[in-house]
Amino acid sequence: MKEKIAAAVAAKRNKDFLLIARTDARATENFGGAVKRAQAYVAAGADAIFPEALQTKEEFRDFAKEMKVPLLANMTEFGKSPLLSFDELRDLVIGWSSFHKAHFASP
Repeated sequence: MKEKIAAAVAAKRNKDFLLIARTDARATENFGGAVKRAQAYVAAGADAIFPEALQTKEEFRDFAKEMKVPLLANMTEFGKSPLLSFDELRDLVIGWSSFHKAHFASP
């Protein structure tokens, strides 16, 4: 994956284009493995990280502390991550969040 990220960085033609690398390592390895992969992606040139399947609010906090780039949080009721509010994500220094339509549907 590091090679793919480096190739994507080399192919960028627009300085405003952001390369966001996703890691699912939390679900298949462990928290430390996800951090290690994400750090390797940043070293390869990723502008931001999308850590999928973090399992607690504290994991989001700790992951953010380990990164030197913004994070993308995916808030969906179908995932393994807890549903955090915009304010909670902001306080955790999450750069972007994706809130799915179902969050806004009437009961």
